[in-house]
Order: sequence, then structure tokens, then C-alpha cells
Amino acid sequence: MQLLNNRRHLWLVLIVIVTVAIFGYVLREGSGSTVLFALEPPAFTTSTNSYVPPEIATRLDEEAGISAYYNTPGSIDLNSIRGQFRTIELDTTDYLLGSIPVRAMNERYDVHVYVHKDGWILGYYMNDEPVAKIVDAGQKTIDTTRLTVVISAVAA
Repeated sequence: MQLLNNRRHLWLVLIVIVTVAIFGYVLREGSGSTVLFALEPPAFTTSTNSYVPPEIATRLDEEAGISAYYNTPGSIDLNSIRGQFRTIELDTTDYLLGSIPVRAMNERYDVHVYVHKDGWILGYYMNDEPVAKIVDAGQKTIDTTRLTVVISAVAA
């Protein structure tokens, strides 16, 4: 019985990976004039009290692909999370932007992360990377992605 469940689980994971890969390919190969569905940026990037300075918003528009974000209930002490970053590209009193490693993965799986002191965390992979990169088959669940693992670590 356990072997049957393991096989079903493996097939389910493979189907999800293939579906995400095909979906990512279709979106990437699109002519740009065809929109399968429109995504909206998170509220914190467009509000009048934006937690994303214009220079960061422009950078995210240009480089961010698949992404996930979270707003913590309180503020974030940037000094307390600075050590989680493998590289820090921008370091200000209000926010950090850099790459955070995914546990037990090599550097090519690092997640780019924007963290604002007011509690916003945005994790993303670059727009030229396949969407399927977020899938972590080692987790043996489709509820967890590499983005959510890193965002959860920062939020904790």
C-alpha cells in the first residue's frame, strides 16, 4: 500500500512539474500581444505610501519573473536578517535587496529577495528563468515552493 502511495505521489509531483514547465514555456514564447491572463502587482508597490521606492519598482519590473510576497504583522529588523543573505545588492536604512540561498541547494537556486523594514518581503526568480524553478521536488509536497521556503525563513 505504501509503495502505491509513493508512486501516486511521484506521478503527482511529475505532473505538476511538467504542467508548470509547459505553462512557463507558453508564457515565455508568447508574442507579447497575447495575454493569457493579467496579473496585478501587490498593493504595496502601487499605494501612495509605497514600500517600494521608484528605483526598486523599476528594477523589479525589469528583472523579476515568478514571485511571491508576504506582509509580516510587524516591522522587520533588517540587522537581524542581514546574515541570511548570500549577497546584498542594495542596503539602505529602509530595505535590503539581495540573494538568499535555499537550504541544501547550490547558488543557482538562490532567491532574490526584497525586504522592507515595515514588514514586506518579496521573493522572486529572474524573468529569464523557468517558472518551474520554484518547485522543490525534495519537499515531497506541492504546497511548498522555494520562494515560500525563503520568505518563511526571513519572516521567522
